[in-house]
Amino acid sequence: MRRLWVLTKGKRLSLVSVGAGCAAVAVLQFVLPRVPSADAFYVDRVVTDPRSVDFLPGTASGDVRVICFLDLECPWCAKKLPTYVDVVESRRRAWPGVNIAIELRHYPLDMECNPLASARKATLGCEGAAVLEAVAELYGRHEVLRTAQSLMAGQRKSLSQMARDAKIDGNWLEANYARLLRNVEADVDLGLSNGVLVTPTVVVNGVKLRSPSPEVLAAVVDREVLQSRTSPRR
Repeated sequence: MRRLWVLTKGKRLSLVSVGAGCAAVAVLQFVLPRVPSADAFYVDRVVTDPRSVDFLPGTASGDVRVICFLDLECPWCAKKLPTYVDVVESRRRAWPGVNIAIELRHYPLDMECNPLASARKATLGCEGAAVLEAVAELYGRHEVLRTAQSLMAGQRKSLSQMARDAKIDGNWLEANYARLLRNVEADVDLGLSNGVLVTPTVVVNGVKLRSPSPEVLAAVVDREVLQSRTSPRR
């Protein structure tokens, strides 16, 4: 049994108890924008990096930043990333004039670039993340989401196969691989320094959520939008 804060009808913030696949029972409510402080609202808070690049067309950066730590070989990431993109797009429609950005950060459970995975068998996670960094550099960040979903949907591939699928020249990738991998390692270090242990982990304006459902993510984004409208800009 877990206890979560969720946004319900009438913009009420409710503390609910949730069992596996069962309905939620509200036990405490607050009317927004009278919300608890962020530190009390969630157990975990992280300090995100200053880099803010939107991976969807529409904004250069976000008033609300949805940062997803992903592993290309994580089945849950493959399942949930499309739903997270849908949530961000739906919240943009619901809150016109508010910049809501989604960003990807690499967190492969692969010993090549993640020391937390040092006891695990090597996978293609780091290599796939390097391919995504190449896509970002050559084609722009907006192409990364599409390519990531394509690579996650396919069967396990070699580095050369992933490069071909992403339309990356193999010789260029080989020559630049070490540099691209350093970008991946920077994302991993960011995750490690802020207690990211599982994928997907989503960070919304510094609030960490472990593998949230689309409904919970939408509620948290709404809460951040409402709070930003009633609090001084940080």
